[in-house]
Amino acid sequence: MSRKLWLLAFGLVLLALVGALYAQGNPPAPSTTCYANAPICALREEARLLVIQQSELSWKRYTTGEQVDLAATYQGHEKLFSLDTVKLLDQAIAGTTEPAQKKALEFFRLYVLSEIVNMKVAQLSDDVDNYLSGAQFEFENKTYSYYDYSELLQNETDYAKRQQISDVVVPILRKANEMLRTREERMQRLAQEVGFADYNALSGQLRHCDLPAFAIVCRQFLQDTDKLFLQLTRWAAPFQLNFPAEKLRRCDLARLLKNVRYDKYFPREQMMPRMKRFLGGMGLSLDKIKIDDADRPKKNPRAACYPIVAPTDVRITLKPTGGQDDYAAFWHEMGHAQHFANTTTTYWEFQQLGDNVTTENYAFLFDGMMENPIFAERILEMTKKDRPWHVRYAAFIKLYMVRRYCGKMLFELELHRGAPDPQKIYRDILGGAYGIKLDQNDGVRYLTDIDDFFYSADYLRAWMLEAMLDARLSQKFGADWFAKREAGDFLRQMWQSGNYYGGDELARTLGYPAIGPTRLIERIKKRVSID
Repeated sequence: MSRKLWLLAFGLVLLALVGALYAQGNPPAPSTTCYANAPICALREEARLLVIQQSELSWKRYTTGEQVDLAATYQGHEKLFSLDTVKLLDQAIAGTTEPAQKKALEFFRLYVLSEIVNMKVAQLSDDVDNYLSGAQFEFENKTYSYYDYSELLQNETDYAKRQQISDVVVPILRKANEMLRTREERMQRLAQEVGFADYNALSGQLRHCDLPAFAIVCRQFLQDTDKLFLQLTRWAAPFQLNFPAEKLRRCDLARLLKNVRYDKYFPREQMMPRMKRFLGGMGLSLDKIKIDDADRPKKNPRAACYPIVAPTDVRITLKPTGGQDDYAAFWHEMGHAQHFANTTTTYWEFQQLGDNVTTENYAFLFDGMMENPIFAERILEMTKKDRPWHVRYAAFIKLYMVRRYCGKMLFELELHRGAPDPQKIYRDILGGAYGIKLDQNDGVRYLTDIDDFFYSADYLRAWMLEAMLDARLSQKFGADWFAKREAGDFLRQMWQSGNYYGGDELARTLGYPAIGPTRLIERIKKRVSID
């Protein structure tokens, strides 16, 4: 087929896709910036429309629990997700000198690489997601959805029953693992097929990160915070759960992290009014953001942000129950949503693709408010007596989370290297990060507790970057920067470029040579100290 006929045929496909999207009542907003290279422009528009279609389906599954067929959406896109497209993009990158276009092409290339793999495991991914969405378990003569598991653990006050809840979902996890092991093996082969030594090498490029070098940072962080974390755990367990840290099990962590002692300061009905007050202090609003907070039986309870079309169609889903963790999740996703909704770049690649450290940084900036003493006073309206202890506890939770993801990062390196007995490695590494011994059933979670292509590294680097950004905001606008319109203007200016700047580039714009843990550790130590 001639190039002219191919473009004509492709145009008809695009028109069909656009028509389908309009029929759903959600016409896609065009991304006005493209390149002189017509074939790449066509491929890029194909990708943009596909992302919208897949995001809509994912949103449907996440918010309703309905089974969807994401795998089918890849049909007809084999040319887009091929090594020929990667080569075409390599040539375009080499021949481009304009910085923004070059970076956009690089982001598009990485997207295509990841989707070559995702396309070929899409059916397996659907099988796992649909299985877990429909899986159920019995506890005390009641039937629960698999996704009720975490909330059930959080709210269970009985020590023995928490272990029962943890154990009763193990058969679900074992069945999921059968599918996930097949998926893992296939992804390993696919990484080599697209030209990388192994899955870890591909993931490092997709994450914009030298993973082995960053693993050294993770090990050092665990080592540097071991003593502090042990001290805080010995305080936190009796403080919240009324038993010594030596009795802690993995199944207790959900309730420990819920910060139940201060639940009264996190009522469900105050979530939205407080969010509006928080945003209003910076001159921000919810005008561009759709929020789905309906309580549906099969809805995934974990809050999530969906930038279907940035900046015109940005959504948040949540299933509010109240409590600090619920507030933190809502604030986290609002950080994402404000970033996407305030993006003004006309490059689709900077609206949707790029280094996820950038957007996670803004999400962590917002959920970090849970450990901010001034936020606790003004927004949560905590008493002077409770405030320092809550701040200490919230900072302990942050330290736990960072240590957990350091453990995940180190475990995933071993898993994807093909290390023998990954369940034991999972128990050893994650148990060390938690400071508790994991049992055999805890080890069964090893495959459901990983993120594709080392997203754990993005989280970790974003936590470190957020502490740097928070320090700069405090320096420029004061410790109560979140109540200053000037700080909101400053953030809006950062958000305008979307994901154009990667994590390390943002660190340099803030005056730091690179992302590192120093500011994060300093802030945690400051907030856990009680005068």
